[in-house]
Amino acid sequence: MRKFKIGIDIDGTLTEPDFWVDIMNEYFHKELDYKTNQIYDWLEAYEIDEDEFSVFYRNEGPEMHYQAKIRDNAQEVISFFNNHHEICYLTARQKWLSEVTAKWLDKYQLPGEHFILGTHNKLPYAKELGCDLFIEDNYNVANELAEGGIKVLLLNCSYNIHKKIDRSIVRVNNWLDIKKAIMDFSQRGF
Repeated sequence: MRKFKIGIDIDGTLTEPDFWVDIMNEYFHKELDYKTNQIYDWLEAYEIDEDEFSVFYRNEGPEMHYQAKIRDNAQEVISFFNNHHEICYLTARQKWLSEVTAKWLDKYQLPGEHFILGTHNKLPYAKELGCDLFIEDNYNVANELAEGGIKVLLLNCSYNIHKKIDRSIVRVNNWLDIKKAIMDFSQRGF
């Protein structure tokens, strides 16, 4: 089996993509439904500005991220691949959330070498870390990574499912699909 360096996004990729909806619905007195909402941008979805979101996020962000549920089979698949590949996490979470992010990764016993916070611009970090493969839910980030020469597995979510993908991006539905895709890459290459 060829050894890869695998970059993994956290929110929406490792976590259930709707972990934030109930908390934001309660806080902003809305009744948005994740399954029918195809918007990735929280500000747009909740019709709020940056200042309103910043107040919410400072108050609720740490607990919201710590309580986020992990996607089915993610821990098992990552642990399996950690024996054969190098794992690192790159997330757009802000740097002040590093402690809660580390605690969340520990809570779910997720192995890995690094985690980098604070940017949607993951390409330079993924290249610096030497990522061969990246698992992502954000359509724009997936395209940027693919254009930069990194193979991407795009985890299907309501906000990316209708977007056209480049052939260097592979769509997956869940962590079992991710395991199969990585096994295929290991055996036959990219």
